[in-house]
Amino acid sequence: TAPTEQTGVPLPPTTKNAFQTDAEMEAPKSGRGKMMAAVLGVVGAVGIGGAAAWYLNQDSGAPKAIPTVKSSEEVVSAEPTMMTPKQAGRDQAFKIGMKYLLERKFDKARLYLGKADELGHPEASYNLASMYAKGDGIDQDFDKVISYLNKSVAGGYYPAMTNLGLLYAQGQGVPQDYLKARDLWLRAAAGEHPDAMHNLAVIYATGKGVDKDMKKAVKWYRKGANAGFVDSMANLGLLYANGMGVEKDYDEAKRLWEMAAAKGHKVAAQNLERLNQLMAQKK
Repeated sequence: TAPTEQTGVPLPPTTKNAFQTDAEMEAPKSGRGKMMAAVLGVVGAVGIGGAAAWYLNQDSGAPKAIPTVKSSEEVVSAEPTMMTPKQAGRDQAFKIGMKYLLERKFDKARLYLGKADELGHPEASYNLASMYAKGDGIDQDFDKVISYLNKSVAGGYYPAMTNLGLLYAQGQGVPQDYLKARDLWLRAAAGEHPDAMHNLAVIYATGKGVDKDMKKAVKWYRKGANAGFVDSMANLGLLYANGMGVEKDYDEAKRLWEMAAAKGHKVAAQNLERLNQLMAQKK
């Protein structure tokens, strides 16, 4: 069953020891719905448990994926679509396929993206994987999802590495294998993909498939935060607030939560309000 939505826990009564120091990050859980969440961009709820003084963001600790379909502003206008898939070259077939995908004309999208995939376009392979995962105009087929993601990974496409890693971490469509997930995320992180950096932090914080190592969790959360990944900012702030893998530092927690809150992270904003109250009490 899909996890229930949860945005936080109630604040406890004010106590002298306002913050827990033994917070742990929960294990990744399965994604919402029957489809593989790795390609859909929304994953199951996990979070940082045990820190009762802070609101917990159940989604911010989850391995992350990115949206598959590019926005219309990012897709270059295609040449006249009277061109058949056989006539189109690799890049042209991809552009036409993406145009049809955005228009939700899935049969035509699959034809043109399929041609681009045959000619070695890794983003076409990635979007075909998404179509088979979501059942966009076709029956869901997890074998094809994995096949297309592997082709995209072979083409060096970092989002495919991140998402295939997520499937291995969750055991969706493939046997669960955290080491393969880690290796894929390391490759994507080497390409400065912030989602992969965040995911590495999660597995080191949870100790799933790797030795639990809060120092490495802090390292990867910091990289994700520096790359602008808002959930990494929020989680790193919580580690500083609780002294996990780093010395407790409310000023640094505040800085990180201010950055995350400015980007619309609601739980970071709640934690920031709580922290400001406590810092005011200490003055």
